[in-house]
Amino acid sequence: MRVLLTSIRGTGHVRPLLPYAHALQSHGHDVRIATPSDAAAMLAAAGVHHVVTERASDQELSAFWSAKGKLTNDEMIAIAVSDVFIGMSARHALPTILSEIETWRPDVVVRESVEFAGLVAAELHGIPSAIVEVHNGPTEVGLYRLATDSLDGFRARNGLAPDGGAALRRQPGFTSFPAAIDDAARPLDSPPRFRVRSDPPEAVDPRRLPSWRKAPELPFVYASFGTVADGKNLSAYRAALEAIGGLEVEGLLTTGPHVDPMDLGPVAGKVTVAPFVAQAEVLGHAAVVLCHGGSGTLIGALAAGKPLVIVPLFADQPLNAATVAATGCGLAVLEIEPEAIRGALEKVLSDPRFGEGARAVAAEIATLPDMDEAVARLNAMA
Repeated sequence: MRVLLTSIRGTGHVRPLLPYAHALQSHGHDVRIATPSDAAAMLAAAGVHHVVTERASDQELSAFWSAKGKLTNDEMIAIAVSDVFIGMSARHALPTILSEIETWRPDVVVRESVEFAGLVAAELHGIPSAIVEVHNGPTEVGLYRLATDSLDGFRARNGLAPDGGAALRRQPGFTSFPAAIDDAARPLDSPPRFRVRSDPPEAVDPRRLPSWRKAPELPFVYASFGTVADGKNLSAYRAALEAIGGLEVEGLLTTGPHVDPMDLGPVAGKVTVAPFVAQAEVLGHAAVVLCHGGSGTLIGALAAGKPLVIVPLFADQPLNAATVAATGCGLAVLEIEPEAIRGALEKVLSDPRFGEGARAVAAEIATLPDMDEAVARLNAMA
């Protein structure tokens, strides 16, 4: 079987496809991922064939957003879906994806949530397609509404009849969100998502102390704001450092690819700042995870049974934060203030109910079908 996976440029969109790619490869299937050149190093390291698609330039994107002025989070999401993910990303990617289908002839196309060219290309060639959802269920359901009009226009420009979002709603798919934190009510014509354990947490011996662990006798706080946050979010990093530094704990803050640790200034307390440390390496040590609520960090922490303090920045993160708080496996902090973050950390560290809630979600995640089942379903589609 040949499977073409499609994604936009962001790490948080490409990375969720990798467990599917590796599982398919382990079963002897041929896999390619179509995404912009930004992911070249990641895909080379992962050993997955990269089909390079075109994308809007950084200058074009910067000029587009600058012209929009100040937006609320909801306004930003709506514009991103219609004008960026469909109006720019899908338009740029479609020619390469169509060419790849015509020459390589995949049996199935699998896209991530906001990559829409793969959906249209598969329909044009009569190939079955599926979706890997990278957001929580309510956000995914909201995408149907936000994408419908622009996608109908995109379909019409490429020889398909507008369908009022039917192709989106009816596409079969997969999610790694467990039901405990994902209870979306889907439209009647939308099939239920197949819940799958995408990446089992690696067993890391917390007694083996890495170089960034300085005070193993203290509770350990792992802080990350993902791979998308940049210089515009320095206040979140500085607030996190001040909050952790004011507690009798040890901490690690990873800054990601767009923030230079030197830009954060002096670091108080027993806190290490590093551009990147593999999440699987850190989670075995953590007593609590302080993060933005991005899907990858959220699911990774909960799969490891770690309670959370979430400081949402944008996109689906506020909804993830609210869900975690409602489920009892962490707290949401809506003000980027050191005192508020510190208070939430103190509460989660001192109240065992948050850890119990996180471990309950971890137990549910552990019972989800593994990637072999996802491969079997894709094989049946083909």
